[in-house]
Amino acid sequence: IMEDKFYSLEEISKWQLSENNNIKLPALQRSFVWKPYQIETIWDSILRGFPIGSFLLSNSNNEDLFLLDGQQRATSIALGFYNPWENDAYFFDKNIEKNTPTVWIDLYPNEVTTTHKYVIRVLTKSHPWGYRRKNNNAILGLNDRRNALKKFKEINNKVDKYTDFKNIDVFPWDADLPVPLAFVLDFVFNKIDKNNFIEKCNNLNFIKHNTTRKEKLNNFVISNNFDEFINNIKTRIEDYTIPSIITKKEILSESDESENNHSTDPTLFVRLNREGTRLEGEELIYSIYKSEFPESKDLIENISANFIRPSLLISLFSRIAWSKVNDNQYPRKFSVNDFRKRLYENIEFKNYLKNAIESNDENSFKNIFNNALKIFTSDNKVKFPLILVKSMINNMPELFLGLLFWLSTNSNNLKDFDYFTIKKRFFLINLFCINTSEFVHEIWSDLSKSNFWTDENFKIYERESNFIFPFITLENIKSELNRFIENDKLYWNDFYPVNENLSSYFNGVLDNKNINELEKEQIYRNYWDKLFNAIAWDRNVLIFVQRDYFENNFSEFNSLDVIADTNRPWDWDHIYPASWVYYKKNVDRQIRDFHNFNCNFRAMSLEENRSESNYLSPSERFEGDDKKNDYFIKDNDWNFWQKVNDRINNDTQKKSDLMNAFVIRFYNFFEEIYKSFHINP
Repeated sequence: IMEDKFYSLEEISKWQLSENNNIKLPALQRSFVWKPYQIETIWDSILRGFPIGSFLLSNSNNEDLFLLDGQQRATSIALGFYNPWENDAYFFDKNIEKNTPTVWIDLYPNEVTTTHKYVIRVLTKSHPWGYRRKNNNAILGLNDRRNALKKFKEINNKVDKYTDFKNIDVFPWDADLPVPLAFVLDFVFNKIDKNNFIEKCNNLNFIKHNTTRKEKLNNFVISNNFDEFINNIKTRIEDYTIPSIITKKEILSESDESENNHSTDPTLFVRLNREGTRLEGEELIYSIYKSEFPESKDLIENISANFIRPSLLISLFSRIAWSKVNDNQYPRKFSVNDFRKRLYENIEFKNYLKNAIESNDENSFKNIFNNALKIFTSDNKVKFPLILVKSMINNMPELFLGLLFWLSTNSNNLKDFDYFTIKKRFFLINLFCINTSEFVHEIWSDLSKSNFWTDENFKIYERESNFIFPFITLENIKSELNRFIENDKLYWNDFYPVNENLSSYFNGVLDNKNINELEKEQIYRNYWDKLFNAIAWDRNVLIFVQRDYFENNFSEFNSLDVIADTNRPWDWDHIYPASWVYYKKNVDRQIRDFHNFNCNFRAMSLEENRSESNYLSPSERFEGDDKKNDYFIKDNDWNFWQKVNDRINNDTQKKSDLMNAFVIRFYNFFEEIYKSFHINP
């Protein structure tokens, strides 16, 4: 049994930067999940000599040690030492090897934050220019990103999309004199001298292409300021060590007899992560699965193909397996204890799950998942961009569970089904179902029917389910939306037709139900709210109406966090500028209501040659632009956008022009969806 020990920073970095090391991750550990600002903060702490806690290691049956607690810190330390210009790395998380972040330090910053002494910048695939210096969990402003992109392309003009830049070609934009932290650490630990340091830095793209910056760097490195900077760091980290507690290997084994002494106990990992980025829910279930079937970890991650989190995928697969061994009953979402109990006590469930994941026959989970993707990515009548597919799968996993279960029964005859009908229904349920989880539960027994997705079948659900409602006509939608133009005191929260119209609009589907009039009114209002709020707010609407633009510009964008503001290569661009509404007094209430609706947004690639001003009027924003169709700007709404050339205060006519632009584009979204999916109420 090894005794507790202290590890130096260099030793910790070699756990992942050296191919030959004896520190391993147990199967229960999750992937690297820290955000850039967390990496920056921990390196600021280290360089200031602050303690960052201890590691917990476990003995194994050989010379290896398992890292039970401290993976996020250990990986952050390794990233600081990582030098992609010269070395390969062997990170615990293989996804990092594909898109490895780089860590930089500003040698001579003009300003620092109130909480950090050192300006550390972490660059990622999604943000190759880094985050803001003063607020390191906020993205750079639009102008800075555009300027950085322009400079990166000057350095490497062969790259079309910024997400294709290599980490050796980019640099932190919001920094004064940045160099890779690895270079500084090499100098601190006497691996290179000052001449080597200068030579390494001068070979960086952003320095060798800039004479002024090169001169500034060279002058600084030979100055006393640099010596003082290095000495301050060296004093604090040269002998910096992190304590590690090494425990017996039995801590990883389940010892509770009530659990039949099976596999690794996840309780330890839940408690260890209580103060950090917690390991819970589906992540913990996935960790338990990996512990039981370590050989299928790569299978799951390959199946997910970056369309869905592996932890969510194993959660869905497990529920399907449970349903299959329980007479196709609806499988409620598992708690961690539910999963453990079923995995360890129900051999039929365990074998079904294992075989369905590891086999390659028609009904294997791999083929079922691939069939789902085949449906979504087909060209049949309407082509979904990949970003929309990912968004729908991850936003509505319960509905995706239903599709996977249906495919588990019908995959053999998939060629007989109309992909368009399935795509259509999946998209419409995503947008307009009142409660998707309850709806899937309600219709679970019907999912074995081959005709489940057909319009004829959903006509039945419109009559019998309170979760699916009939569409109202485009004529009625237009007449109701026009009320905002006719009545300048009509506001969104009051936007309901009279009760009689509500009933007739939805074909009186509740008339024969044994519920009182007040309940009927509330249900109809719920239908109304869902119909209009989905078009107003759900960004999938914008992705759909701009689907050709997304397909042409982002077909290769491969990120699970496709909706996160910090992780996408496009902007949601206000047409009527945000600067004319936010923190402004006397903004008309109708304009304030509509300002953040989809009808005032367009998705726009960062690659576009745009004006640098966020204050441009709608008329200026599209002036001379021959790509209005890309942004789903049609002639009927453009007729009004082009009249809006200034901020609107009390000008009645200009307000009328803007509201017409809002309302017409709002209606155009409905019309595009109705026509694309052949909706004919």
